[in-house]
Amino acid sequence: MDNISKLESLVDNHDFFSLIRDHSTIINGLPSKNIEETPKDLLTLFLNYLPYNNSNPRMELYLMMLINLLSKKKDFLRSYIIIFNELDIDELYLLKHLKDTDIEIIDKLDLDKPNNRFINHKIISTTFPYEILSFKENEKLYIDHLTSKNLISWPISKQDPIIEGQSQTGVKRFSKIILTSYGKSFSEFIFG
Repeated sequence: MDNISKLESLVDNHDFFSLIRDHSTIINGLPSKNIEETPKDLLTLFLNYLPYNNSNPRMELYLMMLINLLSKKKDFLRSYIIIFNELDIDELYLLKHLKDTDIEIIDKLDLDKPNNRFINHKIISTTFPYEILSFKENEKLYIDHLTSKNLISWPISKQDPIIEGQSQTGVKRFSKIILTSYGKSFSEFIFG
């Protein structure tokens, strides 16, 4: 029995297995014992999400996760399956970008002295890769979501007060959006 057939035997719905047949050479080239040694509940969890990842490029990335899981060359956490399926394709593209390059941001805020808070956030310069996003208007939502999943963080490395006359009127901040250690592990597993 080849590896594809072994995987197929774990799932009741076989209709979507035609989607992975394009990768049968790679999957069948893996040692059969890797499938046998992988917990059945883990493979079932993975394969049950397969129908929701049937569009390119999600399918390609999801199948690379399967190949990486079965090759056992990289550390794998069960949560990778769940997290992957909670992310938009644009968020996956951001993680791929961050795997190799931090996003640098310089911004400024005005000081609202009566209310003792900063307001009017303005980005002065950024290396944010808007060109890789299909929905550029969702950039802030993507950043918030990836942060809430502990995949990225946005530490401020330096703050300079903006002084006019004798008083502070705002602040200029220097920061980077970076992968967390979990985000690095997740990105390495998916993107290599």
